[in-house]
Amino acid sequence: MRTAGFVLLSCLAFPVALVAQNTDIEALSGLQFNFGNPGARSLGMGGAFIGLADDASAAEANPAGLTILRKAEISLEARRTTTAQTFVTGGTYPFINTSDFAAAQKSITFASAVVPARNWVLAVYYHRPLSFRNSVDVTQRYSMPVYFIGPSGPVSREDCASMVDCQQRQIYPFSTSVDVQMETYGIAAAREWKTVSVGVAVRYQRFEEAADTIRRDVDLPGQPTFIVAQTNSGKFYGDAANSDVTFVGGAKWSPSPRFSMGGVYKQDATFAAPVTAAQAGTAQTVIGMTRFHVPASAGVGVAFRPAPALTITADAIHVSYAHLTDNFVSVIEYGAGGGGLEQVTGYEARNVIERHLGLEYFILGRTPVAIRGGWWRDPAHAIAYRGSLVTPEEVAAHILFPGARDENHYSAGIGVAWQRFQIDAAYDTSRTLKNASVSVIARF
Repeated sequence: MRTAGFVLLSCLAFPVALVAQNTDIEALSGLQFNFGNPGARSLGMGGAFIGLADDASAAEANPAGLTILRKAEISLEARRTTTAQTFVTGGTYPFINTSDFAAAQKSITFASAVVPARNWVLAVYYHRPLSFRNSVDVTQRYSMPVYFIGPSGPVSREDCASMVDCQQRQIYPFSTSVDVQMETYGIAAAREWKTVSVGVAVRYQRFEEAADTIRRDVDLPGQPTFIVAQTNSGKFYGDAANSDVTFVGGAKWSPSPRFSMGGVYKQDATFAAPVTAAQAGTAQTVIGMTRFHVPASAGVGVAFRPAPALTITADAIHVSYAHLTDNFVSVIEYGAGGGGLEQVTGYEARNVIERHLGLEYFILGRTPVAIRGGWWRDPAHAIAYRGSLVTPEEVAAHILFPGARDENHYSAGIGVAWQRFQIDAAYDTSRTLKNASVSVIARF
């Protein structure tokens, strides 16, 4: 058995919403996306928007909230997200060194058109919940982590020196690149009955992925390089590989102007993503079939106005991440011994509950100005290795898939509203994420 190389790509908490990969390819290990609500206003309030849902972004956040809109309007949002990826960069197990590598993306993340019609409201919208690109060659700047493995598992350097059957191993040197994009095209409709409204959105979602790792197998003569990749492509599954149709269902109860509450369910989406590998210079072949999974989520929220100018919001959202390890494909051993494939088991992902809090205060005047703030907690949900530590592959998996940490997000925002025009800006920050957003709304 020989060691394998991995990248730990940790804690991507992109607050536009989720996802992680169910294969231990280096370029994708540890990915932690979060799919939150669109809109700068929602972002500034810590993403706590399910119970309020009173602007065009409700089409995705909670379609039932669209019924509060009485005029036709269009909206547009742009975001800039900087994500810190954490890679293993040396050390001796269990004391492993890591370094952060930042990647920034800018894109139009939401656009919508809303048309009220008596008790009905219709909307069409575009949402880009995921846009991530990065390319890193760790071996150019850092040494690879090492560990010592005895007959029963990892041991210290000192204990290994006194054992007959103990060897020093290392994570293979690697370089990686990844490009993951997801787009949503949706149609939403909502209907109001006195204090209760319900809404539904049908989403056509497209997904594209190109991720690869070049691994140098230091255990083989000549240290050959191998390319392991996970690529979403119609070449293997047909055109349906890149798309899925899902729905969002929501409800909202507003018994008074001071209080409202809502609930929403978002269906999961899956996209085919075969795993390919080959020695550098030869044609890639499929070595495993897996799927890129966007977990389902269900949330409830409340909005309370203790004063006309102040709104307080709170959400709780359950996200089903446990299915991320369904049909898991392990490629930790590919390349050693000429291309063997060792299936390492013990990878897990856990369901979580996100908690969001937000507030909005209006400075009243000829031109109202809104000041916003928020907090939310993103529980660790990246795939982690929690199996046994006996073989070299299991120890390598534990080094590179230790699991992410819970993260606190803090946000702030501001908005200015005129009779027919509104502009909002917000900033959200955590240990691994810096996210800035600007939204504009025009009413007719």
